[in-house]
Amino acid sequence: MLFVSRTAISKWESDRGYPSIDSLKEISTFFSVTIDELVSGEKLLSIAEKENKSNMQNLCSILIGAIDLFHFLLIVLPLYPKSMKEYIASVNLFGYTETSAFNRMVY
Repeated sequence: MLFVSRTAISKWESDRGYPSIDSLKEISTFFSVTIDELVSGEKLLSIAEKENKSNMQNLCSILIGAIDLFHFLLIVLPLYPKSMKEYIASVNLFGYTETSAFNRMVY
């Protein structure tokens, strides 16, 4: 009824894992007890802290990945103007700068 696997319940019972906050809410509603009655206050706080830390790590990973992608696009996309005889063309950063091959490798 709670859509929880037997393996998850076994882990909870053997203290190898803990239910998420959402699962605790569902379990407390199903058994008509409070969350405090399900777990002690200290365990509840540690579970919430672990879940919060995990969520923050995931958010930071996504943010850092987006920043890396943005930097890569600034280097590769043709966003920079370069005069070519009587025309102005859009070029990427490699075509825009007159640098050595070493600097291009560093980019």
